[in-house]
Amino acid sequence: MASPFAVDPTEDVTCANGLAAPMSAARPHAVDRPENRSTSLQPSATHIATPAIAPFSPARITPAAARASKTLFDARIDALAASVTGLTSWGRVPVDDLLVYLDLLVDPAIIELSLGPSEGVSAFSVFIAIDLDTHPELNISAYPECDGSRAHSLASGEIAMRQAVAGILLAPLIERLVHCGLPSPSVVSVTRRRLADRADDDWRGQPAFRLSLTLDERRIDCAISLPLRGYDIVDALLRALPAVRRPALMIPGALIVGVRSLPVNTLGALKAGDVLLRSLFPRFDATLLTTGTPAAASLCAVAAWGARGHARLHAAVQLDVQSFILLKEFSMSEDADQADAGLAVATADEPARIGELELPVQFEIDTVSLPIDQLSVLEPGYVIELPVAVADARLRIVVHGQTVGFGELVAVGEHLGVRIIRMAHRHDSDQ
Repeated sequence: MASPFAVDPTEDVTCANGLAAPMSAARPHAVDRPENRSTSLQPSATHIATPAIAPFSPARITPAAARASKTLFDARIDALAASVTGLTSWGRVPVDDLLVYLDLLVDPAIIELSLGPSEGVSAFSVFIAIDLDTHPELNISAYPECDGSRAHSLASGEIAMRQAVAGILLAPLIERLVHCGLPSPSVVSVTRRRLADRADDDWRGQPAFRLSLTLDERRIDCAISLPLRGYDIVDALLRALPAVRRPALMIPGALIVGVRSLPVNTLGALKAGDVLLRSLFPRFDATLLTTGTPAAASLCAVAAWGARGHARLHAAVQLDVQSFILLKEFSMSEDADQADAGLAVATADEPARIGELELPVQFEIDTVSLPIDQLSVLEPGYVIELPVAVADARLRIVVHGQTVGFGELVAVGEHLGVRIIRMAHRHDSDQ
């Protein structure tokens, strides 16, 4: 019986999706095995070097940014915002660097607020970046002057007067913060931030987010930076909101990085050391696996919670070194590719012979079990930390809800593959 991996030696090994899987011109295989890689070739044979198999390094999200996302993209925060009088719409987006946001403004300024102390938490500052060009009413309270000519000439009495004016102008903001439950908010200052003044800013290195809202029928755009204890206070406010009672069940989660149909014979012939190519989602691409990859081009996969083989919650996600960010709303389906059609892998029909019957094989990374209460408040942008780094994670090979083997992610040239560690149908002597 012919090997299920054998193909025509003259056939072009370029995949339909444009990815090539160069192994050996003498013996090309759908699966790259160690014994095949070590086979010597005849002197006259044309040889295409097998790309080295190497680990990879995804883009990074700082722990502080991951922590902030858990508050910013908690669905309960919408209920907290709904309690603000005059607020008709709002949206938030993480900001990598507040300095970049300031450089986009015509007349940049920072509103410094003070919160606390409260329940053992000392007072801390909140910094709000705004454009005085769109808020001219705050010009009278801002210092130094726009041209900077009086940057060092303001007397302490004049600065105190401007701070008092800022407190009066921003009184409606303070009232709304008090209504939300934030502890002892007060206005400290409104200062223009010239480029030369930014080196020693207290908010450098803190997570920030851009806020766009309509308050009292007026559009407001700003960016806010606060220390992590500020997010802890907001979390406490969210926990105090009335919650829908649900059973305290832990739902197992998985990160699906690829889906592929394999013939029964192929699946049965897999051994430790084999590498499966063209098995991962198209956007799970080795060319994106470099530190500092732009978020728009980062690794994408599908996160799932629920029992394998049954309908599960699915959502498209973007991967980090040891966390992932929800990109879209949840959908309920038994198929991973229903979560995002853009991540699905196109496959061709195969003859329905018993040995060639195709099975849906999923490649999953175990994530974390989450309680139903937490799942119910997740929104796009929420960051979920993984128990191990993606590069070190063991993949579970799943067929119809059953785990049939385990593998690991490897880079083969410019492409990603799954190297088999162990198959359930193999004896230990075969591993």
